[in-house]
Amino acid sequence: MINISQNQKFFLLAILTFFFFTIADTLIKFIGDTYPLNQLFAFQTICGLLTVSFFIVVFKQQNTLKTSNIPVHLLRGLCLFVCTYCIYKGIILLPLSIAYPLILSSPMILITMGIVILKEPITVTKIIALFLSVTAVFLISGFSYQNGLNIMGVLYLIAGAVAVSFLDIIVKTLGKNESTIALTFYSVLFSAIFFVLISFYNLEVMSLGDVLLVIISGILDGSGLLIGAYTIRRIDASIFGFAQYSQLFHAIILGIFIFGYFPYLLEIIGAILILFSGIMIFISSKNVKHK
Repeated sequence: MINISQNQKFFLLAILTFFFFTIADTLIKFIGDTYPLNQLFAFQTICGLLTVSFFIVVFKQQNTLKTSNIPVHLLRGLCLFVCTYCIYKGIILLPLSIAYPLILSSPMILITMGIVILKEPITVTKIIALFLSVTAVFLISGFSYQNGLNIMGVLYLIAGAVAVSFLDIIVKTLGKNESTIALTFYSVLFSAIFFVLISFYNLEVMSLGDVLLVIISGILDGSGLLIGAYTIRRIDASIFGFAQYSQLFHAIILGIFIFGYFPYLLEIIGAILILFSGIMIFISSKNVKHK
């Protein structure tokens, strides 16, 4: 019988988190040029909030919503708002095989924050991994610029990657005494409020099929946030961040079969560098013990 460690179990949950996010992103990209983006973001976030609320009611978790840290939840909601807006804008503007390697600079940002804020140990492996990741981001960004792709998409994705890292670090620092349900519910609630406020001025009627796509995307995002908030509190930031690299494979496959975009050699090289940096971090930290 294969003995699966606690870290490995949570690692599998983290992979599921990012699989949900990848499918949700793809659904929004599929209709991103059809409707006002703020409208799509608001609708999708509301569906995510309803998903989290449904979970709370079904499993009778209302008591876990009690909190005295509204400023923390407001801050996380703001980060989620920025993260969602920037990443979706970037994904819509760029091919998936370019977008996800840029998004995947967030684990390296998280590792840096882990060293600076959480006082996690500095190792040669982490330094090399950070160097490879930064090199890959410059490589892919330069390729995008030279080939006439939307440079704003690159900037949006880098900003989104920073916001993702702040989301995770808030959970591990300011949110230590908050339940997973409260962290997820309030951050999605505040994020939804922000999106609704900026979407009123430009609304269009959506087809039933597109409404269903957004609903599914919101359900997947809400489920992913629940699983992710539960997981990040129980494993090292490096291990959680590595699970996100599974999105590289999802992005290439979905990009080819759904959008008909085949990645260029430099895109693949950049993705390999980022993946290799993640493997280095994961191997060096998989045996770390947690309380």
